[in-house]
Amino acid sequence: MRNDNPELIQAFHACDVFVLPSMHEPFGIVVLEAWSSSKPVIASRVGGLQALVSDGDTGFFINPNASDAAVDLAAKLNRFATEPELKNKIGANGLREAKSKYDWTEIGQQLETLYQRAEENCAKRK
Repeated sequence: MRNDNPELIQAFHACDVFVLPSMHEPFGIVVLEAWSSSKPVIASRVGGLQALVSDGDTGFFINPNASDAAVDLAAKLNRFATEPELKNKIGANGLREAKSKYDWTEIGQQLETLYQRAEENCAKRK
C-alpha cells in the first residue's frame, strides 16, 4: 500500500489511533492508509470493513447503530491510551496486513494467479 500525498501522510503520523465510524463503507481504503502508517484502527462493523479488519488483531470494531456506540468507542480509545503496547501491536499487525495483502506487488501476483487459474479452467472445458 502506498500513498504519496504528504498532507495525508502527515495527518496519519500525527494521530495516535484512526477511527472510521461509518454507517456504510464498501471497502475502506482509508484503513489501509492508516495501517501503512502503523496506526491502530477502530472501525464500524459495516460493509467491506467486516472482511478487512480482524477484530482484536488489526483493529477493533464498534457498532455504529448501538445505543452505547459512543461509550464503546470511548472505552476502546481509552484502552489504546492506557495500553501503549496494545496500540503498538495492533498498529504493527495492521501494517503487516497492508504489506502482505495490499501492496501493489502482491496485488499483481494475486491477479496473475487469478488469470492463470482462469486460463486453466478454460482449457479444461475444451
